[in-house]
Amino acid sequence: KEKLNKISGKDLNSISGIVLDLRGNPGGLLDQAEKISDLFLQNGTIVSTKIGGTEEFYKAVREHLLPGGIFAQWVPVLGSMHSSTG
Repeated sequence: KEKLNKISGKDLNSISGIVLDLRGNPGGLLDQAEKISDLFLQNGTIVSTKIGGTEEFYKAVREHLLPGGIFAQWVPVLGSMHSSTG
């Protein structure tokens, strides 16, 4: 949350929406993607992994939601075929 405040240069309560632009994204760490996703999701499974016979679920935690109603709207995500989002 603090980093998003710094990046936007504004109070998050004054933002009416957000677009995630992942075009050209080479990928990254799963735990970081889970933390970012958790800021926007009220509940449910963010991602699940299965290695061998072990399956793990990463769930959204309501207390981590961003303030200001950003999470109450659709969050458009831009991706491309030539990135980890495609």
